[in-house]
Amino acid sequence: MAKNKATISCYVDIQNVCSFPQYANDFVSFAKSQGDLIIQKVYYNSNCKNQVNIVKKLKSLGYHCKDVPCPLKNSADNQLISDLIEDIEGNESPDKIILVSGDGDFQSIVSILKKLKKYVIVVAQYGNLKQELKDSANEFYFLEKLPQLEKLKNQTETTSFSTKFDWDDAVKCLLDCIKTVENKSATLSYLGRMIRQSHLFPKGCKKFPCICKSDGRNFSTLKSFVKAVSQEGLVVMKDEKIFIPEA
Repeated sequence: MAKNKATISCYVDIQNVCSFPQYANDFVSFAKSQGDLIIQKVYYNSNCKNQVNIVKKLKSLGYHCKDVPCPLKNSADNQLISDLIEDIEGNESPDKIILVSGDGDFQSIVSILKKLKKYVIVVAQYGNLKQELKDSANEFYFLEKLPQLEKLKNQTETTSFSTKFDWDDAVKCLLDCIKTVENKSATLSYLGRMIRQSHLFPKGCKKFPCICKSDGRNFSTLKSFVKAVSQEGLVVMKDEKIFIPEA
């Protein structure tokens, strides 16, 4: 059974990342590449005219913009954290959190989220990032780099069309090929030829396909794939031979 996509919630501290509108579309593409985007909130202060102008554009792009006009320091940050906690405790608690800020004050909440088994990605702009926040996240990206990430992703998807091989299909294909060998053991080169002849092998694929596992790991060579299968105890690699272990 295919694993459901992770659910994603995004929280943007616009005061800390004022260049965000320039990359708003790239950010949505990036967030959606991580899973199903269910929440995208932006926090701003309407008493700041520059932030009001920024928000107009973001609303037109589908962002939920929350005005926090309180003059007290960190009022928007506190509202963001409050909403984040409420969302985490809600019926649709997200699997991944994307925090767009470089403010070190968020380091504590990031640490708490990780203890709750949430995966946290921090996105910040150049020149406005606290190292402790970066270090606390599971992943980190600079906002200005997102367009390049999307461009590279699109290039990869174009060049790898019809070259992805589902893990379960690849494992079945491998085991079936080994079983066709008379002595039930085979070399990598032999398996490579036999796998290409299987009806499970991706059509139109000229090079060895990228084998994708549900945990996110990818295997671009037959050797790395077979080694991973052997680590699960399904096959044994010994003296350049691959065989199925006896039950």
